[in-house]
Amino acid sequence: MSDLINYLIQGISLGLIYAISALGVVLIYKSTHIFNFAQGHLALIGAYIMYSLFVTLQWPLWICVVLTLLANALFGWILYRIALRPLIGQPLISSIMVTIALMIGVAGFGYMMWGSSTRSYPAPLLSVPVSFGDLALGSIQIYSSLMAIFVFAGVIFLFKRTKLGQAMRATAEDHDVARSLGVSVRSIFAATWAIASMLGAVSGICLASICSLTPDLGVLGLVAFPIVLLGGLESIGGAIVAGLIVGIVDIFTAAYIDPLVGGEFRDVAPYVLLLIVLFFRPHGLFGEEIIERI
Repeated sequence: MSDLINYLIQGISLGLIYAISALGVVLIYKSTHIFNFAQGHLALIGAYIMYSLFVTLQWPLWICVVLTLLANALFGWILYRIALRPLIGQPLISSIMVTIALMIGVAGFGYMMWGSSTRSYPAPLLSVPVSFGDLALGSIQIYSSLMAIFVFAGVIFLFKRTKLGQAMRATAEDHDVARSLGVSVRSIFAATWAIASMLGAVSGICLASICSLTPDLGVLGLVAFPIVLLGGLESIGGAIVAGLIVGIVDIFTAAYIDPLVGGEFRDVAPYVLLLIVLFFRPHGLFGEEIIERI
């Protein structure tokens, strides 16, 4: 029974990390209607920047976290300005293909800057076991869960209580109406990319703390896509709930199914779950069906 509870808690912790990355994809899609395939590799760059500051330069932890978030936000903003902004008004498929190109390019940039060797964060970012009776949790799981809750609260506060959040909501509803209200839609696009890149950095740091830091971390970030589709493309709450579901399925698959099938089924389990759900709910668990008049 204790193993079952341990796996459940591990799944919730992992799901919260996945949900942070998925939240970045949702924010960009809500504002720009572009599915950002590079989100997982933005997480990779954030994890590498954190490693460089914390391990290589040995700066204080919290300074490293703040600087990593700011650096990743700037990186996301630059990507938008260089690659996405010139495509405003062009066919949507062009922007989608550019995000795929960015995914490949950012991965290459990571190889060029940091190489392909496996790295790991030292304490206090390493997962040190913490016991609660029969339960044994990694400290990083606790830290990551608390960080994820803080991030979700911050995003909700941003949308509900700030002028930037109101402008983002207006842009998400209708670009033309937002412009008529005096909102600079292009500035909102840039801000959204910066925020999504910061969210990617948070998820990348947490994942690298659990799984070690390798170029494959960007591929792990791709699990955000089935989460987004499962929860509903424009649903922030759906991304959180779907992230928890996928995280739990991931851990339980690794614990109970992988040993029976020779391993690695956990990599496809989120997509199998997605196919099953979309068969009954084509718009995701919390997505809304959009009916257009012809």
